[in-house]
Amino acid sequence: WEFIDSQEACEIVASAPASAAEGCAKLVHEAAARWKQEEGNYRDDITAIVARLPFTFGSATVDAQQEPALADVGSYYINLGAR
Repeated sequence: WEFIDSQEACEIVASAPASAAEGCAKLVHEAAARWKQEEGNYRDDITAIVARLPFTFGSATVDAQQEPALADVGSYYINLGAR
């Protein structure tokens, strides 16, 4: 994730709360747009998997500075691995 940090990725996915697939598509679309904005016609591979975890509703926000990098918005988590 060159141009979207973990917290923003969670916020993009959370903007489509009814569908993990829609949230994933929004995230990939935004990642592609950022690559185009920053790098022109060059783009590295973009991979995203979104899984809705209904048992996490109401959980506390994870500290985005922890290792590995995690972010939380509602029931969506993104693990970007160690920074």
